[in-house]
Amino acid sequence: MKTITPKLIVFFLTLITATTFAQTIRRVNNTGIPLGANMYATLQAAHNAAVNDDIIYVEGSGAFYAGATITKRLTIIGPGYLLAENYPNFADVRPAEFTFVTNAITFNAGSEGSIVTGCSGFVNDLNININVSNITVTRNRSIKVNINSDNTPLTGIVISKNYELRVSQFNSQVSISMIVSNNYVINIALSDNFSGIFSNNIINGNLNLRNFSLLNNIFFADNGSPLLTNCTFSNNIDARALVNANAFGTTNGNMANVDKANLFVGVTGNSTDGQWKLKAGSPAIGAGLGGIDCGIFGGLDSYALSGIVATDYPTITSFTTSGVGNSTTPLTVKISTKSN
Repeated sequence: MKTITPKLIVFFLTLITATTFAQTIRRVNNTGIPLGANMYATLQAAHNAAVNDDIIYVEGSGAFYAGATITKRLTIIGPGYLLAENYPNFADVRPAEFTFVTNAITFNAGSEGSIVTGCSGFVNDLNININVSNITVTRNRSIKVNINSDNTPLTGIVISKNYELRVSQFNSQVSISMIVSNNYVINIALSDNFSGIFSNNIINGNLNLRNFSLLNNIFFADNGSPLLTNCTFSNNIDARALVNANAFGTTNGNMANVDKANLFVGVTGNSTDGQWKLKAGSPAIGAGLGGIDCGIFGGLDSYALSGIVATDYPTITSFTTSGVGNSTTPLTVKISTKSN
């Protein structure tokens, strides 16, 4: 007698997608369900069994996950966040949440080229420690990215489309180049050796940058005091409720003293992250470089609600079965999916 669960259906669907690339799909589930082939109770166990270019799915659950030390080139995918708000018809709206103290995902030598996406921190954030080049952190919630390099310059760090983002540094003594785009930012503080592009972000907190090109951002933290040294500014909006909200100047398409009430659709009738869409008539519409919108929903690769990731991975919206089946009595399964 065999029972097919929704999680198993997800596995079959993603396995079909991945076979073209000869990648092994590995599942992480800490709900106590029976574990089968390529299934693990912890992210670290899945990592230890993986080889370069494998995909690890961290499944949504009611229990918190611990982090892992990554020394292989992997793609780590969670189911997204705020799913109950944005996609209430999904069959499973639980996030993959990492809890405080044991929550760090650390990228060490050998992990270059890795991606982490669709994961979420609980209350005290998911710490993502980057010690190597070419790491992408995208479409996660409540994360703190810590960048550390004592001896080797780092390049190819991409931090994009995250919600409630914090970025800081530990003992970084060499040059570090990065792209930070389309994030809802809580706090970023980086020193002189950092440089890069900072674009299409919404900043609701402190911002301390040097040697960056800032474009198409919206700054609206009333208590925020940006410290921007040796930076260039283009098409940014300062919407702090201050007498002189003018962090970027008024040349090169930058705007000062913008009324934040005119920018976004707001929280009423919208989801936690959906409230930052631009309202009709918003001064941020078309105000970005090249005529794109300012803020997280602007640009060719914009923020996605709930961090729902690549179109190659469908999401189950409904799932029903006749219960069980065996060699004489077939199991009837009805499944509906939505492409992302």
